[in-house]
Amino acid sequence: MSSFFVYFKKILDKLNPRVNSGVKLLGFSIFAKILPVQLKMRIFGKVQGVWYRASTAGVARDLKLRGHAKNLPDDSVEVVAVGSEKNLLKLKKWCAQGPTRSMVERIEEEWSENEGSFEDFKVL
Repeated sequence: MSSFFVYFKKILDKLNPRVNSGVKLLGFSIFAKILPVQLKMRIFGKVQGVWYRASTAGVARDLKLRGHAKNLPDDSVEVVAVGSEKNLLKLKKWCAQGPTRSMVERIEEEWSENEGSFEDFKVL
C-alpha cells in the first residue's frame, strides 16, 4: 500500500476511530467512517422519578443530538442518541452524573453506526 493511503488512513482513524466503513481506492480498502454515529446506553441506579429523562433530553438537544430517553420496566433508563462522537461523549459524561436527585450506579453502552431515523431528541 502506498504511503499516501497509509497517511490517509491515519487521518481518518483520528477523525473517528470507533466506527469502520470501507473506502475503495485503486483496489485498496481503507477503513474509516464519517459521522454520525449512535450511542445506546442503559443507565442503572435511582434514575426513574427524578427527572432523569427530561434532563437528559435537554442536554442532548443542547448538544444537537437526536434520539430518545425512555424508562424500562426494570427501573433503568435507556438513552439512544445519534450525532457526533464528540457530543455523544459529552452526553455520556453527563449521564454518569445525571440530575441532582438521581444516583447513577452504572452505565452499559453500545456504539454502532446510526441505526435509527430520529428527527430530534424525545422523552418516551
